[in-house]
Amino acid sequence: DNLTSWRVTYHAFTADLQAGSGTVKIPVSLPFFVEMTLNKNYLAGDSPVVTLRSYGTELAPNRQVKYELKLIGSQGKQIVQTVQALSFEYVDWQLPVLEHGTYEISVAANCGELKDAVAKKFRVADSYQTRTITRHELLSAGMKINGSDQGTTALVFSDYEKSLYLGGLYRLAWADGSRLEQKLAAYQAQKLLGEYFTEESQAEELAADAAEEQRFLTSYQQEDGGISILPYGSSDPALTAMVAVTAADLFDQGALKGYFYRLLEQQPELDRSLILLGLAALREPILPEIEDLLQSAELAPEVKINLALALLELGDGAQAKEIYQELLALYAEDLGSVIRINVGAGHDELLKATTQMAVLAARLDQPEKNKLYRYLLENNSKEFLNLVEQVLILQTNLKHLSTSPVSFTYELNGQKVKKELINNEIFKLTLLPEDLKDFQITQVDGQVGLVVAYDQPWQQGEPGLGEGLSISRSYVVNGQKVTTVDRTDLVEVVLEYNIGERVPSGIFEIVDVLPAGLAPVSRPADYSGQKYKDWDYPVEVNGQRLVFLVNVSQLNKDQLKENQNRIRYLARVVSAGEYVCEAPLLNQINNEEIFTFGQQGRLVIK
Repeated sequence: DNLTSWRVTYHAFTADLQAGSGTVKIPVSLPFFVEMTLNKNYLAGDSPVVTLRSYGTELAPNRQVKYELKLIGSQGKQIVQTVQALSFEYVDWQLPVLEHGTYEISVAANCGELKDAVAKKFRVADSYQTRTITRHELLSAGMKINGSDQGTTALVFSDYEKSLYLGGLYRLAWADGSRLEQKLAAYQAQKLLGEYFTEESQAEELAADAAEEQRFLTSYQQEDGGISILPYGSSDPALTAMVAVTAADLFDQGALKGYFYRLLEQQPELDRSLILLGLAALREPILPEIEDLLQSAELAPEVKINLALALLELGDGAQAKEIYQELLALYAEDLGSVIRINVGAGHDELLKATTQMAVLAARLDQPEKNKLYRYLLENNSKEFLNLVEQVLILQTNLKHLSTSPVSFTYELNGQKVKKELINNEIFKLTLLPEDLKDFQITQVDGQVGLVVAYDQPWQQGEPGLGEGLSISRSYVVNGQKVTTVDRTDLVEVVLEYNIGERVPSGIFEIVDVLPAGLAPVSRPADYSGQKYKDWDYPVEVNGQRLVFLVNVSQLNKDQLKENQNRIRYLARVVSAGEYVCEAPLLNQINNEEIFTFGQQGRLVIK
């Protein structure tokens, strides 16, 4: 088993009710083993120190231990070194400045007849402040395909309709952000990739993380049973209704039902169609209430769509289709490749109605479903996210998917290749930048869809609508700002930000990436001297990447003082070395164009 200790707890009692109990520790060890301290991920430009130490039940004190070290880079280049240290004492190995790629490091230790070896892999990225760029295109001969100029670009070919859905899944699967819509969409999209696009799924990683992801999603369900946009927010009726339709099995369904029934009884001013839709999705017997509301005069189009969806949930597809066709005739605007529902005073209201109709069209398997869905892909809102609705559309459309045979011919590295795709096949190429430049499409037969996907780092100084935004970061030890720390130090990370009066109000996300030699402290009060400090806690920790949220309204903008625009959290040293400190990011989660960066730095850990 692992090197650890087991605790056995025992209880006993006799017939005349005498009792006793106790515990016994069972340590698990080895005669000799080597321990290597190493992170799993680094940034290009890091020069970490690997710390080695030997232990074991047969290892005597003050014995000389020999370590043979080997580092293999992504291009196959090897570095070999030998070091020595006394038993139970650590020895450092300073690695060279790392470049992008995957490395393998191995250590073989011996002390007389005692021997052990360990090997690990680690990844070096150019940046952890990245976003996934996806595009969906109709393939044509001679077209130029743009992708990453630094890393690999994935090209996925299939029947056009299937590629439309695959492109949508790509966009959702790597949706980044802290809102429930973003988290749930990414989780559900990965599941759909595994179910319908096995070649593209990350099934093993998803299975390993599924339980943890579901636990995290449940943090958005509040005490009243409803679902909130953020973990600490209040329940949102519209979002809760769509979650009930899309992914009720991930949450406490009894609590969801109670939430909707309380809304019906206690808040009659709310849109009843949303509440009835949520209850219908949970299979509650509310058909009479739906029919009663449908008899009301002058119902708004969005209310009728909600009620049609509720009828579908309860099995009345015929009446739902009548409502759909009535609304389509009144409000649909065919723009060629897309259809939108032209209602409301502004584009946001129009997009909401189009989103609802796209869901209804998908559920009814209507011929307009793809044109409505394309409008969602090509148009965004600054005020709301329709990611959960997009998941529902894809869940439904993929069930009805039927494809036609297609083929295409491409040239790469002097070779001409013809690919025929039948029976829902897809074909994927992963190309380096130099290969992408030479890649050519020479012939296309049928409607072939292409999905282009690649990671693109946020660039420090990249232009955004960041006027009035600023963010900076410093590392503090014993009250002093530092760029060099000792491996025994506790490091206070301070993020100072400003959101000007002219910046649109909303929820802002602050993303900080800890240098690889540090790790966040989840419970700072457990450390001596830190108990009574006013610490901030991230809403998300993903490796070295920490996400904090700031809710800024027009009212509290005037109340924010300079010393309040600050986030502080605690970090501890993992390993010595010299590390890149990636620039922190401040952005508004409702509008990806409103962002700014701080400055990149460097931290030395002795």
